[in-house]
Amino acid sequence: MAKKKSKSKKKKSKQSSGGPSTNSSAAAADQKVQGDRDSQDMQFDSSKPMEDTHSGSDSEADARIDVVEEDDDGMVIDIEVDEDDYDGEDDVGGDDDDNVQDMEEDAVSDDEGNNNESGSNSVPPIPFMDTFYSLSSDSSSERTVAAHCLIRHCFPSSPSSSSTTTASSIQAKDAAYALRRLMAGLCSGRAGARQGFASALASFLKVAFATSVEDEEGSGERVLAIQLIQKQLAGGSDENEEEMPEEGDSDVDGDADALSPAEFVRKLLISETTPSQPTKRGAEERDYVFGRLFGIMAVVRSGTLSRKDVPLEVVRGYASNLVSLFQHKKWMREPSAHGIMELLSSLHDLPSPGEKTNCFFAVAEEIVSGILRSPKGNMAWSTIAPCLNAEQIGMCLHIQTLASASGSASELPEPLNTPLLTPENITVVSTTLRDTSAVVSPRCHLVWNAIWLYLTENVAEGEKKQGKTEKENTFLSPKQALRRSLPVGSTSGEDVIKAIVDEVIVKSLLGIGCGGNTTHERRTLALSLVQALCGASRPRIGLSPSLIENVVLQSSIVERLFVDVVQTASGGRSSRAEHTLKPRTLHVLNSVVDAIVSDRADEDNMKTRLALAKSFARAEPRFHAISKTDTIVSLLVVDSKGATAGILNDYVVFLERLICASAPHKAVGYVNAMLTIGKKAVRSDNDDAEGINIAESILCFLLVGAFFDLSGLSEPKTKDKKSKKRQKGRPVSIVAQRIITESNGAFPYQLRAAMSSCFFSYLADVVSIVPTSLSSSGEGSTTTKSKRAVAAHDLINFVVCACDELEEKGAALYSDSSDITASYNEDDEDVPTPPKDALQAMENMLQITSKHDEAVSNAVIACSSLLSALYLQLLSSGKPDGVSDDEEMMNEDPDDTEEMNDEIKEMISDVIDIAKSLFLVVTDNDEARGGGENAEGKETPLAGFAELCINILSSSVGGDVGKKTTRGGAAKLIRDCVKNAWSLVLPYAHYDKGIHVDQDIMAVLVESVCGSSAMLDEMEDEEEDDEEEDTGMGSGGEESDNDGVFMAANVADLNLNASDDENSIENDKLGYEDESDDEDVELDQEQVSNLLLEDSDTEGGADVLEHHAGADKALAKLIKMKQEARKAGKLALERIEIASRMRCVVLLELALSSNAPLEDGAVLLAILPLLRARRSLEKVVLSSLSLSGGKKATGLSEKRALMDRISSLLQKRVCKSRLNGISSLAGEELRAARDARAELAARVMDEAKKSLSQSHSDCCSLSLILIMKSLPQDEGNAIAIAKSVYCDAIKQWSSSKSSKLKTSILHDLIVRSPSLARVVLAEPLTDAAENARSAFLKAESFRLLSDLYHVARTDDSQLVDTGMASLQRSAGKFASSLSSAAQDSDIAKAKRARELLKAATELVAFSSAHCQNDADLWDQLEHFAGLLKDFGDGSNSPAINTKCKSIVEMVAEGSKARLGETSGKAAKKSSAGGSKKKKKKGKR
Repeated sequence: MAKKKSKSKKKKSKQSSGGPSTNSSAAAADQKVQGDRDSQDMQFDSSKPMEDTHSGSDSEADARIDVVEEDDDGMVIDIEVDEDDYDGEDDVGGDDDDNVQDMEEDAVSDDEGNNNESGSNSVPPIPFMDTFYSLSSDSSSERTVAAHCLIRHCFPSSPSSSSTTTASSIQAKDAAYALRRLMAGLCSGRAGARQGFASALASFLKVAFATSVEDEEGSGERVLAIQLIQKQLAGGSDENEEEMPEEGDSDVDGDADALSPAEFVRKLLISETTPSQPTKRGAEERDYVFGRLFGIMAVVRSGTLSRKDVPLEVVRGYASNLVSLFQHKKWMREPSAHGIMELLSSLHDLPSPGEKTNCFFAVAEEIVSGILRSPKGNMAWSTIAPCLNAEQIGMCLHIQTLASASGSASELPEPLNTPLLTPENITVVSTTLRDTSAVVSPRCHLVWNAIWLYLTENVAEGEKKQGKTEKENTFLSPKQALRRSLPVGSTSGEDVIKAIVDEVIVKSLLGIGCGGNTTHERRTLALSLVQALCGASRPRIGLSPSLIENVVLQSSIVERLFVDVVQTASGGRSSRAEHTLKPRTLHVLNSVVDAIVSDRADEDNMKTRLALAKSFARAEPRFHAISKTDTIVSLLVVDSKGATAGILNDYVVFLERLICASAPHKAVGYVNAMLTIGKKAVRSDNDDAEGINIAESILCFLLVGAFFDLSGLSEPKTKDKKSKKRQKGRPVSIVAQRIITESNGAFPYQLRAAMSSCFFSYLADVVSIVPTSLSSSGEGSTTTKSKRAVAAHDLINFVVCACDELEEKGAALYSDSSDITASYNEDDEDVPTPPKDALQAMENMLQITSKHDEAVSNAVIACSSLLSALYLQLLSSGKPDGVSDDEEMMNEDPDDTEEMNDEIKEMISDVIDIAKSLFLVVTDNDEARGGGENAEGKETPLAGFAELCINILSSSVGGDVGKKTTRGGAAKLIRDCVKNAWSLVLPYAHYDKGIHVDQDIMAVLVESVCGSSAMLDEMEDEEEDDEEEDTGMGSGGEESDNDGVFMAANVADLNLNASDDENSIENDKLGYEDESDDEDVELDQEQVSNLLLEDSDTEGGADVLEHHAGADKALAKLIKMKQEARKAGKLALERIEIASRMRCVVLLELALSSNAPLEDGAVLLAILPLLRARRSLEKVVLSSLSLSGGKKATGLSEKRALMDRISSLLQKRVCKSRLNGISSLAGEELRAARDARAELAARVMDEAKKSLSQSHSDCCSLSLILIMKSLPQDEGNAIAIAKSVYCDAIKQWSSSKSSKLKTSILHDLIVRSPSLARVVLAEPLTDAAENARSAFLKAESFRLLSDLYHVARTDDSQLVDTGMASLQRSAGKFASSLSSAAQDSDIAKAKRARELLKAATELVAFSSAHCQNDADLWDQLEHFAGLLKDFGDGSNSPAINTKCKSIVEMVAEGSKARLGETSGKAAKKSSAGGSKKKKKKGKR
């Protein structure tokens, strides 16, 4: 029976994997799903994943053997054979390039399951014959289950239960059949057959060699299960004699009993993987070759070769077979080399040292004799190395590594006893190593893993040799460190790394320095090698930081591999695609950073981080911008405290040296890189003090390099009284000395200008984000605002002190310092205070006020910050190198810098003067505390300070328009200081000085936001005055170009300024542009001709002057150029004005949101100008959008932004202000306040009627409600004014077709002031509901009335009862309007009918609760109910019909309740009368 099975299997397995028929497969599937999983105990756990493999795809078009990081020796092997490398003459096709990874997964799962005897898990059984078909599945899990079921069938008993295992418990016949078929299936290229059969074979052999049973003959001796299988196969010698030949070997079946089990398995494997007859097909040849390789690897991984009874000749035979496969074809080299290396590794791990050494060296000699053949007989590396291929290099290095681990490297055969990997030999084999780039990325050739293992050792082992213990809590620390001594020879590992980088990566792969070319494949290999050397791949290599910085990531490598690839290659043109390797390069870059960042932040890790950051920055200053990643920031900014400050300081010093040593254009990039890391340092979550220290170091470097000439720097000879103040700027001395050492004390102008811009930008950014916990003198500050102001003052004062320190030591400013330090005559009041004196005066004021309360000291500190920030604006980077004063005047306007400096000095003088008047109560006389105005009637100091802040923000100093490039973020710094000063001076002025934000101060603030003409009462008068002014200017006076031809053109009534008509004048004042300027200029030819002739020429005769034909065109062109220039200038001025107004909004916001209370008049004063300004801006925006056809007009975004800010200011600040009201006033004051509010309400309602959008209407509505709440809630005040405003508005809204009033005006009043709304709106809305001009307005009226009669909405006003009475009076008229509407066909529409029914519901509910005694009202409601019934019956909407019936029922119930209540009262009254009569009779 066994013979027949073996023979039939032999015929099938040569062609396929021997799968069953379709019906059998379906039955197996059913059994797999429905089988009892718990019927039998499990011996093999197939659910566990393989431990020594990495993930891979079964369907890859290559054959691969993967052993990734085995636990014993840490070896990493990854092999792949491509069809492109196949050099056979015949076609190679099919599914032959299979991955053995699945084989490993299946084998290990079965091996682990073999040791699991708990039987806790179960697998659905598969019939024995069907398992072979499932082994060829593409699914690794299905193959694992199939292998488990096959082995479970052949070996039902566990190997550990040998005491009870008998021969009958082993299915010897089926096992013999399975062994032969598993070996034959290795040669199948179907699906995943090769992986599945190989993994099953490995597990099968492991169990067969581990299971011992009693002999069948009953002798009591125990034999291995493999021996029983061997006997079963030996029984068919006659039939199978010719099927198992091998070179020089006898047939297996005939002499099976004389062979050892290991030798029997080898001969059977060779027989099954040898074709029965020679074949010429390349695909069939490849199947058998790979089948033999997979079979040998299955035997090795089964562990059977590690048994003591395995003859050495068997192991040598396997080695010989692998050598033959290696020499078979070129495409078999790498897979065979993998097999050889794994065989050597398994022999190296033998438990017995003697056997380990003998087997290992025997196999090594076999391999050396087979793969290393010197053509001249000389076995020196100098002769052999040029002829070696990459696989031979890898195997030799692997042998040397394993021999060194056992301490017997010197006993290796020649030439392995001498070092192969030396700098000299690397130069020779660099071309061979370069050619390994043909391997498909991301996998590397096996030679590189062999090289890394040769150069490195396990970190724990290295520390153990030195008597050190392994570090605790290490996370992702490198497993491999560079060896101090290499396995063979005395060559340094660092020298070998340098040689590999220089010869292989730089020259061979990247073609740098040798004139060679590079390819994408070579760059990809170079990326993989750099990734490995940086410790970002497996195995993780831990090189020293200096080696990484100076060798692995040298500038040429970073530029060629990273910078040239990831930077934008299209140059802004979408037609050019980015580099092909960009995704791969970014992946490598991120993996390198992640590997370092995820490691523990110890000292070694910090040095590695710094080394990587230096390498990237040195190669490209703008690495962040080019790569669009946070690579350097991620490396340097560490989350843990205490570890980041050191590397940040070192990195900043590194950048400083690069700036000093680089050309100006490259140094600018390093300056920007310094700013990037400086901002991240301040914003990080680390210790705040560390970030500020970094910021101070950067500011000192930028300050010294941009503004000071250090050629005369020296230490001061004496110390003055201000030495304590100067101590803060001490770091600047170190920076100055470093600059002198590196760059001779001065930078070129191009670099100074860039450093100046970066200085102001960085200072502004740090001031805005400076942590509040770092305020030196603000420990007692209770608010974040005051703490931030104090911290900002400390930083700005630090910079000012650094300037003073440098000047004391002899450093010269590039700017003219005469104006800064000049003295002045105290008797001359017109001369401003010099900046130096102002700083000294402010410092004295700080010392005095530091002893007072917090509000005073914080306000003085904020003013001091503002003064110091203005002082820093006087710094300059000088003039360009080699440019004379005359050339500078020709290139730039000489008045710009001088005018700006004069403006800054005046501001500084104004700051110190106003500060003295504000803080006079503290500094001079405690009894000088006063109110809003002093005795002389001058404006209050707070008003002066407000004007000063507005002037600063409106000037070029506080704005970004027209600023010089060297100022950078100076304007932002000034704006932040102004904001801090204004926010802290406001509470001080109120609580300490008694100065409130009155109407004068509010008027100044409102004008800064809304424009200079915002406070005018009548817009018409303003437009007329401006029209007269513009007309006068148009006819002469301002423009000198009006002489000559232009003057004559004006006299001749030629329209030179086409936009200066009446409409344009009005448009200019309203704030929007006149698009007529864009039209072409049309001139009367006769007028132009007469204009070109002088009077004398005309009188003398027509032939005196010849007229040129092109004169009129030239004149028209000249006129048009003038108009375009005028329009461009007008637009520029308009943008400057809009930007200035936008910056001043913050002052008004702070004044309205301050904790200090405001006067009611000041708040109300701001309403109307803000509304007018908003409407004017909105008109401009809408007009520009309509005229531009949807395109974005010039300056439109700025106007829209200002409009939105004003809207927010009105809705969130003005209208939410808490007013005191006028209840405390009496007599004329009360009457005047009431009239003023009435007039304001009327004007706000006029603005609401002109609304262009819902947003503007909402602003008007909230403003009206604020005004009403500021009035006493009685008949003579709030009610009277509200009726005068809202009643007229409702009448116009319901009757006038041109009305722009939005319904939200009325709805907001109902929602926010329901009691007042019921008193005021009930009657006019009922009139509108009945008499409105359209059905839509009637429906809107009903909607408002339903909200009005919704009495659940109420407030705490004293008008609650008055409002209810007003609703009761209007209820009858409301019911009458409902009846009229129910008969109106236009209201019958569903959308409008819903409003009618909702209003009716609210009225009936209100009447039932509050109007039970009103008989007339209920009569009208009953009449309406009858109409409503017909209304519902005539509607096509079921919902409306249902609602109508519900309302009719409500009216009926209300009427019934009212009648019941009336009859009850009458009965009670009659009973009361009868009792009285009885009492009278009783008395009689």
